[in-house]
Amino acid sequence: MISLLQTIVDQFVCWFVTGGVILVNLVMAALGAIAAAAVAVLPSMPSMPSVPTEVTDAFAFGAYWFPVGYLVTLCVTVAVLWVAWLVAAIPLRWVKATNQ
Repeated sequence: MISLLQTIVDQFVCWFVTGGVILVNLVMAALGAIAAAAVAVLPSMPSMPSVPTEVTDAFAFGAYWFPVGYLVTLCVTVAVLWVAWLVAAIPLRWVKATNQ
């Protein structure tokens, strides 16, 4: 008799938990639908204006005389080497090979 009662209670608990999960899923779906409706109401984004050719020519001329890409590469290389030295200095300091 107790085993039958335990089975019935377990089944009711399973139904309540399943109902709770379904309710949470419905709430999440409703929030997604509300967000989709809000995004659908937004106006479309305007396109970017075209840049005049004089401006692009000026930037190209500046990039020819001052290549920013190489400067960024140099700065990143220096930073990586500096961090590598900081990491390598820890065991060197431990064995007293450096006095920093």
